[in-house]
Amino acid sequence: MFIYINIILMNYSKFFKFSLLSTTIPISYLLYKKNYCCVNLDNGNKDGNLHTFFKVDKRKSFLKEELKKYNNPKDGIYISYKDKVYNVTNFVKNHPGGESKIMLGAGLAADPYWNLYPPHILNALPLLKDMEIGDLTDYCEEDEKNFKDLYINDPNRNGNLKFHNVKPCNAENINKDITFITDNEDWYIRNHHPVPEINVDTMDYEIIFGKEKIKLKNLIEKYKIHNIISTIQCGGNRRNELNDFKKTNGTAWTTGAISNAEWSGIKLAHILNDIPIRDEKFVNFESIDGLKISIPINKCLNPVGDVLLAFKMNGEDLLPDHGYPVRLIVPGYVGIRNIKWIKSIEISEE
Repeated sequence: MFIYINIILMNYSKFFKFSLLSTTIPISYLLYKKNYCCVNLDNGNKDGNLHTFFKVDKRKSFLKEELKKYNNPKDGIYISYKDKVYNVTNFVKNHPGGESKIMLGAGLAADPYWNLYPPHILNALPLLKDMEIGDLTDYCEEDEKNFKDLYINDPNRNGNLKFHNVKPCNAENINKDITFITDNEDWYIRNHHPVPEINVDTMDYEIIFGKEKIKLKNLIEKYKIHNIISTIQCGGNRRNELNDFKKTNGTAWTTGAISNAEWSGIKLAHILNDIPIRDEKFVNFESIDGLKISIPINKCLNPVGDVLLAFKMNGEDLLPDHGYPVRLIVPGYVGIRNIKWIKSIEISEE
């Protein structure tokens, strides 16, 4: 017995062209190949055989050099992981890390990037299953042995922490004796990449403002130092409780992705008051590890907004995990906006 599927033609111009509303096609044909089948009415039905309506995209084989040309929306955006090739063209704009990040690997192997952020293997690989289109024929497993462990110089962590990941480090405070101020070693850690190796004294560290580089010590000499107490919380705090209702992606934080400290630094408002501002509406920040965020300029200029370029927490130099030598503190904003390891600052209209 044949089972039939009814395909409704939604393109009415082609409906009139072929003078039919629907047709029936054996599912056995659709399952003829493991590959996807797509309706292709442009070829017509010249030989009276229904099969001419279909084009089967067969599994393809690629060489690394050939893969490189698939790095744009016109030709397609392909990546490989190990010996498989994936078409991620329609996924690029939905990439959680942003379009620019996934495009770094367009036409290339994702392996070195996933070596940088191993959670992709757990979270992203299942998503790629439906995007698999072929094989990378010149993949060599020996190449993976040449990948450098980018986390080898991450700092030692001795706090009272529960570790969800170590590459990158995601750890939450599990101290049951909660205090108003969290000890530096017990602060929760949310990193996206390896901790940058910054071998420079705090005072000699340079920040790029627009096109100008300014040493931190010059800012400290020019502007008053302020102390504020501010809590930082990861946007995913207590995510594990959501899993009781529906499985979520991301770190399954319990209640410990939140900490509090006294921060010392320079109010960003004082610096911006010395810069000509016209129609700019945002202040954009980039960290040494490539993370980018922006916050409204009105928040920064607000004299009680307390946006701070902080270089001390609880009276001590920032720990490497928490932004040494300088980080942003944005009271009242989600943790990701309190960017660490500030590299550059600029203002813009968008």
